[in-house]
Amino acid sequence: MQTLRNSLMSATMTASTAALGLVATATLAGPSLHSSFGEATGVPNVTPRLALELVLLALLFASLVSSTMAVRYYNHAGFIGSMPVGSEPRRRWERAGADYVRRAGILYSWGLRHLVLVAPVVASILHPATGPVAALFVVTVLFGFDRVGTT
Repeated sequence: MQTLRNSLMSATMTASTAALGLVATATLAGPSLHSSFGEATGVPNVTPRLALELVLLALLFASLVSSTMAVRYYNHAGFIGSMPVGSEPRRRWERAGADYVRRAGILYSWGLRHLVLVAPVVASILHPATGPVAALFVVTVLFGFDRVGTT
């Protein structure tokens, strides 16, 4: 149960971080988004920087949604896990609780991946040449984390 609480707290922190990043990005990118989309009568002028800002917003939003849904599933699993051991309701909900923990874990990992993938996009916004280098670094690190203990 303690592990479930720690996972819930961690997913909550990730969701909060993504929400703050999303709000900050929208605030900082607002003027350029407004100038590109707000007054456009035809096709908006999509620059590489604008495209990167939109990708950044999409990554942060995806991280927020994934982390929030992970919190939801962890909360449901916690409710099921807090039922008295051996009780009939807990036996009925045990399979659903295990499924909720699995779903929450998957969503939590996707939320973290989206948050980590923000780094190359931000690097590209700061200087276009640093984006591909940062992307290769992030992919290498994520690949290494995913392969730990599988040899």
